[in-house]
Amino acid sequence: MVELNPNLSDPLSDVTRKERKFLILFSTLSIAIVLTGLIPTEISALGVKFDQANQVAILLLFVAVIVYYLVSFTSYVYYDRSAWDIKLSDRVIDRTVDQFDKEIEFYDGARITETRIKPEIVKTLLFSISKHHGPYLKRKEPLTDDEKEILRVYEIFRKKSTKATMLRRTLDFYFPIIMGIIAIGLLVYKLIVL
Repeated sequence: MVELNPNLSDPLSDVTRKERKFLILFSTLSIAIVLTGLIPTEISALGVKFDQANQVAILLLFVAVIVYYLVSFTSYVYYDRSAWDIKLSDRVIDRTVDQFDKEIEFYDGARITETRIKPEIVKTLLFSISKHHGPYLKRKEPLTDDEKEILRVYEIFRKKSTKATMLRRTLDFYFPIIMGIIAIGLLVYKLIVL
């Protein structure tokens, strides 16, 4: 089975995606209610009329539901984002290792592997600087030329990975949280005004 590039994979688990969906749904509905002033005064099909106290109760119910989904989504997304960051970091490390361990094919079909720097050395160095795999590299002796080259290539791949995931993180992680906070703020404002 071919492993999907973590940049393209879904960073959210099914549970987190469901929480995200309901957070966006209730936030959108709340924002629409506040901005349009569509607080129901009666449901004629059931013969129920809402006085001002009941309207406040409806708004409080929306606040409670959004707070629940906001806290729930934030806790799930924290775990999912950490797991996704580790996948991305592993991918960058693997791509960097591949740059120093390439297979060369000759015109007669013979193959050899050219190893400029041993993969174990590359991985050890990169794991030592990766915040997801171990402590940052803290030593007093200067880096060797090989280590400088490894870090240069690693930084190139890390920057490409960061740029590629910025929009995805914004839409999947941050947008629902910001929308929930805005909805709660508008509902609280409406409760104060009502």
